[in-house]
Amino acid sequence: MNYDFKPTERRVQEIAERLRRELVGLRTGRATPVLIENVLVEYHGTKVVLKQLAAIQIEDARTLRVQPWDPASVLPIEKALQSSDIGVQPVVDKETIRIILPELTQERREQLTKLVHEKLEDMRVALRQQRDITWHDIQGKERAKELTADDKYYLKDQLERIAGEGNKLLESIVAKKEAELKF
Repeated sequence: MNYDFKPTERRVQEIAERLRRELVGLRTGRATPVLIENVLVEYHGTKVVLKQLAAIQIEDARTLRVQPWDPASVLPIEKALQSSDIGVQPVVDKETIRIILPELTQERREQLTKLVHEKLEDMRVALRQQRDITWHDIQGKERAKELTADDKYYLKDQLERIAGEGNKLLESIVAKKEAELKF
């Protein structure tokens, strides 16, 4: 009975990392460059992500400073930030752009919490799908007489343990994000 769970464990980690990446982009009332770094800017006739045109720095808990490398890109960056779905108004100060994030309202916090839970459910579905793929592989090995019935159920217990740990990991990521939203 030799079954390699490494691909399944790796996939669980990928799912958790995907959830982390998706949640990082949600505004929590604190300034973070991730909020704006992927905004597309129309620059010299092409769309370029902001992080390729400027340095993005945190000034304080609610303020980001965008320092374009080319002063001619200030206006296109300002226009892109205004038209983005972030919901902030950039303030141009000579060759820099400041973005002051407003406080989150209670209603917005509730909307974001709901969105966090929707993303959690999406990742749980992906986790269940991976568990099912691995389970079908184990069953196929039993049908091919590579595993005994006892081996199959032992491996099923191990698979359930991996899936349970994956769910706990997803829940801990969401709990951390919820704590940030309540901040």
